[in-house]
Amino acid sequence: MQSLGRHKLDRPEGFMRHDWIFAVLSDLHAYAESNDLQGLALKLEETLAMARWEVAPADGEDSPDPPHLSRPAH
Repeated sequence: MQSLGRHKLDRPEGFMRHDWIFAVLSDLHAYAESNDLQGLALKLEETLAMARWEVAPADGEDSPDPPHLSRPAH
């Protein structure tokens, strides 16, 4: 079976190949917030910021500054 990971798939014009991950992370974030899972919601916000930062160059956008990530309190 051939991997499609490196092949360009037919997509509607303007569709980013990574849009699905943002939708999933956004849904998880909404779930965490609506269920008072504050720590998970924070980590998902950070994950969304990191995903945007890492995906931007792959989608031909200028690379923004890396996101600031919180550190766990000890």
